[in-house]
Amino acid sequence: MIFDPRALQTDVAFIRCGAPFGRRPKDSTLSNCTHSTPFTTKTGFRMSDLLYANMFRRLVNKTGGVEAACATVSALLGHEISKGTISRIQNGFAAVPMIYVYALEDATGDYRFTKLRAKEVEDRVAAKEGPSITRLAGEVGKEAGEAVNALILAAETGDPKAMAEARVEVEEMLHAGETALSTIEKLKA
Repeated sequence: MIFDPRALQTDVAFIRCGAPFGRRPKDSTLSNCTHSTPFTTKTGFRMSDLLYANMFRRLVNKTGGVEAACATVSALLGHEISKGTISRIQNGFAAVPMIYVYALEDATGDYRFTKLRAKEVEDRVAAKEGPSITRLAGEVGKEAGEAVNALILAAETGDPKAMAEARVEVEEMLHAGETALSTIEKLKA
């Protein structure tokens, strides 16, 4: 069965937490949040709101601007979307409808929202399941592969930027290895 995002037209999912988007919620609303998102001190926006608005803005830019994004979303929904709506969303004054995200991700090939959501779900599942040596082995292997690739690139180019990237990748690999070692020690005890 193929997923058809048009099925979500009547039930648009929004990425938000409790209060009207773009406004600092009252303390009572914060207690109803399912996750904690820190506020910026200057604006009162939740960090996730700013992140989602920025991610949406990047999708709009990759699509070719506000007008192209309107056309893309309108083609999926079957009715017109105003430029003002897209503008409000990308500037953080309206919630990010997932149906709009699906349309723009498919148009650009940039699945940043999908990847973020997958990572959030993966982290929640990992927290519920507890430590898993198999999952840790996969993480160490992934980080080691990235480190090897970065080291080879740095050796071939000699570029200082590539060297810095290689250093970061090696540090991430070491961190993954240390996490695996500490988990093994905890499981032995």
